[in-house]
Order: sequence, then C-alpha cells, then structure tokens
Amino acid sequence: WTIFTYMFVHEGFLHLLFNVLWLFWFGKLFEDYLPKARLSAVYVLGGLTGAALYILAYNIFPAFQAVKYESIAIGASASVMAIVFSVAFYNPNYKLHLFLVGPVKLVHIALITVAIDVLSLGSGNAGGHIAHLGGALYGYLFAVNFKKDVDISSFFVGIIDGFSNLVSRIFSSKPKMKVHRGGNAARNMDDRQYNASKKADQDRINKILDKISNSGYDSLSKEEKEILFKSGNR
Repeated sequence: WTIFTYMFVHEGFLHLLFNVLWLFWFGKLFEDYLPKARLSAVYVLGGLTGAALYILAYNIFPAFQAVKYESIAIGASASVMAIVFSVAFYNPNYKLHLFLVGPVKLVHIALITVAIDVLSLGSGNAGGHIAHLGGALYGYLFAVNFKKDVDISSFFVGIIDGFSNLVSRIFSSKPKMKVHRGGNAARNMDDRQYNASKKADQDRINKILDKISNSGYDSLSKEEKEILFKSGNR
C-alpha cells in the first residue's frame, strides 16, 4: 500500500512546507484552466507514476543494486510535479512574475525544475529525483492529451466515482417505505426514489436560473419557461 500512501507523508516541516506551497500556487492555476475535479486525479496518478518509475529504476539499473533494499520514497513532490507540468504544458505561455527575476513562462519554470532533477540524479536522493521525473512525465502526458480532448485520468475518476456511489448507497441504505405524496408520478415511490426525483427537478431549475442570469429570460425555450412556471406554482 505504500505506493499510494508515500505521497501523503513527509519527513519534516520544511519538506512538507515547500510541497504545500507549490501545491497551493500551481493548484490554483490548475483550477483556473483545467477541470477542478481532475486536480486530485492528477495528484494521485502523478504520484503513482513517480513511484512506478522509482521502483523500476532501482530494480533495473546496476548503480542502485547496493541500496535498493534500503532506499525509500517519501513525500508529495512527484504528485506536485504532475500538477506543475500539467498546467505548464496546457498553458505554456502563462507568465509568473518572480521576485528579483521578473516575468517567466510557466513552461520554462517546469523545464528548469526537471533539469535540476536530472542533474541531481547522482546525489544521495536519486530515488526522489527519479520519482519527480515520473510525476512530471504524467503531468506532461495529461496536458498534451487533454488539449486533444482526451482525458487520461478518466478511468481513475470513474473508479473513484463508482466507489463513492457504492459507499454512499451502503451508508444511506434503510428500510423502504411506501409514501403517497400526491400526483400519479410521485405515488408509490420510496423515499430514495422521491428524493432523487426532487433533486433532478431542482438541478434542472438551477440550470434554467443560471441561463436567465447569463443570457436573460428571453433566451429560454418554451419548455424551459413552462418548467419554471410550474415550479413557481408548487
């Protein structure tokens, strides 16, 4: 399980602080340009890719044979690198104004960080830098594919959604009761079905209200006006 948990653990305050700051800065940029719901997916999948590259490198390259049973990976850096690279390659010309440096393109910041990791592979933290490269690779692949309307995180998101729905059903399960709420459509519904129907109706009303807010009442179709009128008379 440590291939998953390692990306949520840090060895000290400064290690945690720098990762949190990078996650905050680039996470905000991610949410400005990419779907917010994909942020956690890129974080986890970037971390898993970093862990996979780390394990692969330490089991293939002879240089790591003497230390592979003692080496450990720990920290969110690979996951954060995935977010940095996804933003940088989705919107490469966006500029950050750095103190004492001036405006620098996101893609240049990303490339500098990965260059530092490559040059640091001979240091005592080679495993960490390899994991960073794995996270960066996933972030790059996510961005270039998302530009082509291909979401390589969708499988993971689908698994999480399915698991969440299953847990929700388990913990919200209760004996069904027949309720009569008036009207043929609502008659003989149990509580869960009735609540789901009411939520769907409310979601539809909210979309119509958003449309009015953005484009005015005249932009509504005849059907949407009828739905809004009926909801006002309930």
